[in-house]
Amino acid sequence: MTTRCTFTTIAAALLTMASLSVAAPDWPKDEIEAFLKKHAMRPLEFKPGTRLQKDVDQQWLAWFRRVILKPFQERAGQDKALVEKASQLLEQGALQIESSEIRDKRLTPASLAKGCTEVIQSGVDDPLVHWVHSHAIYTASQNVPAATDAFNKARRHRDFSRLPASSRYWVLAGISRLHREMHPTRSPTPTGAELIKAAGEAVSEKDAFNSTEEEILDELLWPVFHENIVRGNEAKVEALCHQEALTEWARHMLTGRLQERLAWMARGHSFAPEVKREGWQGFDQHRKLAVASFNQAWGLRKNTPVAARELLGIELTGGGTGEKANVWLHRALDAQFDHLSTCRSLMNGLLPRWGGSHDEMLAFGLACAASRRFDTSLPYFFFDVLANVARDGGDWWIFCRKPLIARVTMALCRQRVADAVTPEEKRDALALQGAYGWICGDYAGAQEALVQNEDRFSRAVILQLLAYQGANESLIRGESAIFTTDAGPDWQQAHQQLLARKWETAIKAFEMVRSKLTGQASQFANSWLQTARLEQHLAIGDWVTLPVTPSLDGWQVQKGDWSFGPDGTLTNHGKGTSAFIFHRARLGPDVAIRGEFTAGKSGLGVFLGHGHQGGTKERWLTCIMKRDQAYFLDRYYACGTEKKKIPMLPEGKPVRFEITCLDGKVTWKINDQIVFDQVTPVDYNAPHAPLPLVDDGHIGFCHSLFDEGHTATIGKIEVRRLGKK
Repeated sequence: MTTRCTFTTIAAALLTMASLSVAAPDWPKDEIEAFLKKHAMRPLEFKPGTRLQKDVDQQWLAWFRRVILKPFQERAGQDKALVEKASQLLEQGALQIESSEIRDKRLTPASLAKGCTEVIQSGVDDPLVHWVHSHAIYTASQNVPAATDAFNKARRHRDFSRLPASSRYWVLAGISRLHREMHPTRSPTPTGAELIKAAGEAVSEKDAFNSTEEEILDELLWPVFHENIVRGNEAKVEALCHQEALTEWARHMLTGRLQERLAWMARGHSFAPEVKREGWQGFDQHRKLAVASFNQAWGLRKNTPVAARELLGIELTGGGTGEKANVWLHRALDAQFDHLSTCRSLMNGLLPRWGGSHDEMLAFGLACAASRRFDTSLPYFFFDVLANVARDGGDWWIFCRKPLIARVTMALCRQRVADAVTPEEKRDALALQGAYGWICGDYAGAQEALVQNEDRFSRAVILQLLAYQGANESLIRGESAIFTTDAGPDWQQAHQQLLARKWETAIKAFEMVRSKLTGQASQFANSWLQTARLEQHLAIGDWVTLPVTPSLDGWQVQKGDWSFGPDGTLTNHGKGTSAFIFHRARLGPDVAIRGEFTAGKSGLGVFLGHGHQGGTKERWLTCIMKRDQAYFLDRYYACGTEKKKIPMLPEGKPVRFEITCLDGKVTWKINDQIVFDQVTPVDYNAPHAPLPLVDDGHIGFCHSLFDEGHTATIGKIEVRRLGKK
């Protein structure tokens, strides 16, 4: 099944899949074993003496206390109570940054950020505290300016250059990872040369890494081998790999990492038929060197999984390693039973593009779940597998509703709720049970959890749902409530009529559904009723007002703090992060939108054509009006079309806009002046086709950054469907 937008995706799923009730108390052991046998997937067996991630984390914490924390305590000042508080925050912050299984889950990122602010204000002005503060801010709120300001206070601190080399590298490597997450298309910060230099100094630092900590060093150096760091710095990275201070095992591991990176840089990331001959030659040459290095590392240390993990990845993606992938998998898991990076390597290698299949991926996910070692994260890797199958184009509303997958999913969700140790953890576990219940068609199981958690889904929950096209909190809560009543069949019928653009019958059907419901479910049905009415008006081709009601009927909040504002305006309360809202009505690629807004210095983004290209890739075109510039973005990312200078937009005063898109060309007016006239925006990721708007696309408003504490109001919103009615 191929889908093109959120609306079509969900409605089609509802029409083709009946509500599925899953009984969760029993664990389907026999069915799992049969599925594994069918797909030649060997069960995962824990062997006595095998280490776990928590053992590795304890060793890492001992290293951190010795190498990073102790020097901090020696320079932090004479106030013992304050130094102790700062030390605890640093330690727990480091464990949060490492996603450690031994972190104190009672300390939330928001609490950590607050604690860092307090110790900084009390006089502990240290680069390490500023770095932990930065990570906590971003994790808690995704406030990019505040997080950036905090990590700049770390790396530009007057004492940063005087820190021990290992501390400097730990900060810079962390900033590099965080910056890549915040700005995936920008140049690296710190620069490649800066990071490599810091890594070399850390490797050479006396007593920073003893012979039992070489695996910690290897893992810490991962950021150096990212492609945007290696490119242009190949010789420097190679020199790093051969430093005398490294153990023989570490030299082989780092050399293998470099050669594997160079192999992929030579090949490129195109599909196989598009790779040039010289690309394949470079790929093969560097891969042979990588295999040789990793095999030597494996021979030196078979009690660690990392070399086996790398060889597993190479074997799965067409490289010859001397052993089958299954051998490397179990060698790695025999060394560390819950080594999730090995699991990720296998999962990626089982993608159809590498000769695997979605069923084989699901079999591995079931093998992880069947371990039932709930003292580790291994059983929950099942959810990573589900998400990756969905991202790879799998029709999630089909495979997630297979009885075996649904039963295991819900059993794991309930286990996670039962094992939650903090209120925040239980909140997220209940939200995930609700979300996966909706995904699997177990609406009773979903509603069972959702009525216990009325809080908005956290970012952690939302991130897990991104793979499931069309999944959002409003839909999950609304449909779970409806499908646990006798209005479910009527709801499906109403959607069928709306999909078919039979608006009169759809409106009557939604009215009937609404009459059968109360509370949140009734409000949700009413929102879709308003969508049907709006689409009926749009079909005429005239300008139609997009109404804004106190309950935001017809609008879908994807991210941000949106609300009904005075005089019927749509209001966004800035949090220093991105925000995104669209109207559910289908407008298509030929559309006009006009209105006015007032905003802070961040301005406003109006977007067109929001939907899913080819059923999986989410696309939209954003028109940004910011200060004295107007420009196009592909989603949130840079676009090849040149920016235009405009008169400075007055903060706090209305700005009028009108955007018309017809036959792939955009005309854009700001305050009645034409800024772009019949232009075709260039896709930032050439050579893909320009203006990738889907047929049933939505319109709305977004921005990658709405200023913290500032309010943006949007009013007089009107839209018009152009072209074919």
